[in-house]
Amino acid sequence: MDTHGAILDELSRAAERLGGDGERIRALQRDEIYGAMDDLGADRHLLATVGSWGDTLDDDLVLKSLRRWNRGEPPFDYLIATTGGR
Repeated sequence: MDTHGAILDELSRAAERLGGDGERIRALQRDEIYGAMDDLGADRHLLATVGSWGDTLDDDLVLKSLRRWNRGEPPFDYLIATTGGR
């Protein structure tokens, strides 16, 4: 499986969901995609994924996160509430 190509596919879908041009996103360099998605009004979770691509997240995790975002699923499987250490 071409993970890089699959990531670009998901980024293209995300851009289109935000009202942008998916083909334009596909044509950008990796370091330009964050700014383009920000310009489209991407939420912080999508931007965090894009910004972590090639940095703190491996391609498989980026792809999984983008697919979740495009399906409209929450960014996390679950949240753990704390009482501030009390």
